[in-house]
Amino acid sequence: MTRGLAASWLARLQNLFVLAHPLRPARVRLVTGAFLLAFLALGARMVLLAMSAEEFASASSASADGTAIPPPRAEILDRNGNVLATNIVGWSLGARPRAIADHAYTARALAEVLGMEASSLEDLLSSGQNFVWIRKRIYSHQKRALQEMGLTGLVLHERPVRVYPLGNLASHIVGGVQDEEVEHWGARMVGVGGVERYLEGRLREGDAPVVLTVDRRAQAAMHLELSRGVRLNAARGGAAVLLDVRSGEIHGLVSYPDFDPNNRPKPMPDVLPDDDPLLNRTAQGVYELGSVMKPITAGLAL
Repeated sequence: MTRGLAASWLARLQNLFVLAHPLRPARVRLVTGAFLLAFLALGARMVLLAMSAEEFASASSASADGTAIPPPRAEILDRNGNVLATNIVGWSLGARPRAIADHAYTARALAEVLGMEASSLEDLLSSGQNFVWIRKRIYSHQKRALQEMGLTGLVLHERPVRVYPLGNLASHIVGGVQDEEVEHWGARMVGVGGVERYLEGRLREGDAPVVLTVDRRAQAAMHLELSRGVRLNAARGGAAVLLDVRSGEIHGLVSYPDFDPNNRPKPMPDVLPDDDPLLNRTAQGVYELGSVMKPITAGLAL
């Protein structure tokens, strides 16, 4: 009796692990084929995504109208390798007014970070346009502050910014740049004075740094002494050039008053040319012949 019960329970347990209708070979092939098709579809999807990423990377190297984005502008160095002009990562800031819920609040927040007037920003954001430029050049700390505020409707685009570490010290040597045109991908910088303009083609190629004969140390000393002399004599301006008489290499060139090429001023047509800080007195100034010859005569006499 006990053996019969044990055999009965064993038979029931076996039935739990045995299919009532075993899979037929055709059904097995069908299920296997479905799995293979699914894996093939996933593989094809991964290939398409990889190709799309490559196409996006190549497309990001061109502007919206198909024009290739120019390479980074070449650096300008002094004779000892000190940087006179280089590039840093900057950002341009725009906005989509229709995507902003509270124009007044956004305007106040932008004004606090950018140092602009909140009223003018609010008028701009309330214009109802699809897109407006707020500022075509902001720096990384400003971008970070705006992102931390969580403001909606803002559009940020990375773009190169030309910077001049010496500031006023070499302003008339480097000259400066301006944006020829600004796209969503960035800006094309064009030299508007000094070496930036004279060597525009070479700097735009960006292959190698441009090394000048200028010495930063001599430039700093000349700038200090010339500015001190102009103030001491209440002069309208002054100029100084330091060169090697054997080779003709210019080791220093200063024109005063000067300007900061990081924030290059606009031309001043309403003032006398001598009062315009953009005037390079060493190259653009007009002098009487007698004034030019007097030092030579004095030198011969000595």
